[in-house]
Amino acid sequence: MKVGCLSEIPRGPRQGYYRKQLQKVSLPSHVQGGEKKDELFEVLLKLKTDKQPFVRKVSVEKENTTIVIASDDQLNNLMKFSTSEIDFCTVQIDPTFRLGPYECTPISYRNLMLKRKRTRKNPLRLGPVLIHYRKDHNTYSGFLQALIDLKPGLQGVLSTGTDGEQALVNAIEDKLPNAHNRSLRCFRHLQDNFKRALTSYGMAGMQRYLM
Repeated sequence: MKVGCLSEIPRGPRQGYYRKQLQKVSLPSHVQGGEKKDELFEVLLKLKTDKQPFVRKVSVEKENTTIVIASDDQLNNLMKFSTSEIDFCTVQIDPTFRLGPYECTPISYRNLMLKRKRTRKNPLRLGPVLIHYRKDHNTYSGFLQALIDLKPGLQGVLSTGTDGEQALVNAIEDKLPNAHNRSLRCFRHLQDNFKRALTSYGMAGMQRYLM
């Protein structure tokens, strides 16, 4: 077995077996290359060997790679604070930044049992995360379906907040029907879209600011 550095040496026979099997896999072009291939191998090893589930699903296709990351606590708390009609928070799903060649879409929610002393607001908590290569309906739909498969009660999420990306909005409509009619737009993204619209109509400077 060839390794590029000491950190690639398997820590036991089980990891050695999986690494040997993974090296036989033919990867698509968008994940080929030394460093990227090693990163993907490490994720697959964690999927197979971690005793506490964290990497939940890895999908490698010709044009896309998706990785679903979620702990049991994240799934349980997300369902706890987003599916009860008595008291629920808006679940934020926002494709926010890139990780090298990949996009990162985290889910966040508010812990309704806690409040910050200074603001008296419920603290924001990180939920499941999707790492992906493409931003399309199938990618987002697959992410939500993977979470529902892990925690069926999440199909009852009551409200979501997004940046308005249509592929994501359509996926929410398909997979989270209760949340679709209570979907909210992120205020910052809505404000930016409004400014761009005013600019396209020839409004700028103070005129746009006053609007």
